[in-house]
Amino acid sequence: MVRKTQSPSEQPGQTVATQVILLQPKSTTTDEALASLFKGVQSLHKRIPHLLAVSAGENQSTRHRGFTHGILLHFVDEAHLHDALAHQAYLDLQQKIGDLCDQAVTFEISGKAAGHRDTASPASSTFASRAACTKARTVQAANTSTITRI
Repeated sequence: MVRKTQSPSEQPGQTVATQVILLQPKSTTTDEALASLFKGVQSLHKRIPHLLAVSAGENQSTRHRGFTHGILLHFVDEAHLHDALAHQAYLDLQQKIGDLCDQAVTFEISGKAAGHRDTASPASSTFASRAACTKARTVQAANTSTITRI
């Protein structure tokens, strides 16, 4: 009998951490340069440990306020997300984003894995406690050519 091992994101009560990077490309940034960036982003899961999933592309919303592209990085947990921030592949990504974008905003959130419900309270949402699980810090961009980590 073959038993499937659950990934941490599938285990009951396990938290996942997601980093959202909103990009405002420079007017001189070409579609080819953005395609190259996103191709590199798609390969990050091979180089950064505990990176579960990656998404990148053009913003489909008309309310983007100039942030026309974005990147989503889903990690096993918050500790592994923070470890990834010092990984050379992540640092290279930041450098490339800085080269291609006037502005980038990073948002990090952690909470229980999607689909998990806290059984202690029938009225609970996917996240057991929004106040306890959601950790977002806001910093206004001081220099438009650097990545702002919030």
